[in-house]
Amino acid sequence: MVNYREILRMTADGSYGIRQIKADAHCSHDTIRATLEAAKAKGINWPLDEDVTNEELQEFLFPGKYASLSIYQIPDFAYIHKELARTGVNLTLLHEEYTNKCLAEGTTPYRYTQFCEKYRRWAKVTKATMRIKHKPGDKTEVDWAGDTLPVYDPVPGEQVTTAREDVAMMKQATIDQLKAMKFTAMAKAFETQTAEPATYAQMGFEERFGLLVDAEWNRRQQNKLRSRIQEAHLDAPSATMEGIEYLEDRKLDRAMLLRLSSCAYIDEGHHIILSGASGYGKSYIACALGNAACRKFYHVRYVRMKNLLDEINLARTDDRCRKAVRAYNKTDLLILDDWLLKEPLSPQEIYDLLEVVEARTKHGATIFCTQYETDDWYSHLNPTPDEGSPVTDAIMDRIVHNAYVVSLEGKSMRERHGLAAAQKAGAGL
Repeated sequence: MVNYREILRMTADGSYGIRQIKADAHCSHDTIRATLEAAKAKGINWPLDEDVTNEELQEFLFPGKYASLSIYQIPDFAYIHKELARTGVNLTLLHEEYTNKCLAEGTTPYRYTQFCEKYRRWAKVTKATMRIKHKPGDKTEVDWAGDTLPVYDPVPGEQVTTAREDVAMMKQATIDQLKAMKFTAMAKAFETQTAEPATYAQMGFEERFGLLVDAEWNRRQQNKLRSRIQEAHLDAPSATMEGIEYLEDRKLDRAMLLRLSSCAYIDEGHHIILSGASGYGKSYIACALGNAACRKFYHVRYVRMKNLLDEINLARTDDRCRKAVRAYNKTDLLILDDWLLKEPLSPQEIYDLLEVVEARTKHGATIFCTQYETDDWYSHLNPTPDEGSPVTDAIMDRIVHNAYVVSLEGKSMRERHGLAAAQKAGAGL
């Protein structure tokens, strides 16, 4: 995920050069330029609220960038915000208008709660509404509601005056109870709703409660995603499919990689072979695919082949070899980096690889990152290629005939983005 907040912050500061922004935001010059142009067109300026995330910024800066991957029609939030200023117009009417338009165009509309939530997020990012923060427990909000109440003298029973009903609600107790039950996102969303009554005035109880549930659900899904990524131990945990550079000389098939990012190959039990010389970006693409799988809540594990073999050898000394192999069988996607880079392989290590590959053929998928083309694998798996090896044949047969092959060309990505390249670029300025 591109750090859009950092790009906007450093640009607004004015004391950072483009190379410093590229280094801190971990993105290319084209990404920075596109971000600033989109932010200017959308009226998004720094500073932003602390709870505005990079995911929200990406959605509003580039709403059509990955529209083909979504089945829902993105609402025209600027039009919605303008219409809400008119008397008698509310979000319920606008959602009905939006839904009818989608049905007429053959597209899929968001349901009402998501429609309202996305408008609220848009208003927060673009600062279309003013946010007033209240310190919890600092004040009591009073609502003068309903008609006046009659006040009677208890002795004669006659009305002597009228008074208004003071409706004073202390919300902090509810917030504390939500936090005690670990519903922290729901508590925060409840605070937001009470702090911005005008924004939610047109919603009914069900819609507002739906937003609270959605906030808590999203927080738990985010925590689950964070846990998946941490457990994967990716070599580049920040790698994303959007960050892959489709340079002409790399000859990458963008459509194929986007299809693979859907993770259908995991359910189908297919493998991926990423081949290319050192520094060509195999590990980054593998980690980007692993990140995409984590975001769909698959169990992912990244390991270098040498470390895998060392782990199995160590487990063999404690009679835990089978348990170690079964652990690799439980993961949905296994990323094996530096495949066949360790030489020479002992007969026992080749047999251990067969056990792992055999286990992987029954569950999930595997990504092999290698410097060798598949035609050269046999000589690296078989220490005596002239004599032939049934074990090597078994390994090859289980991988090669059930894998997508992605070959990388061009020049080293370390050469493109390394210190020498940066110094050369600086000298040319």
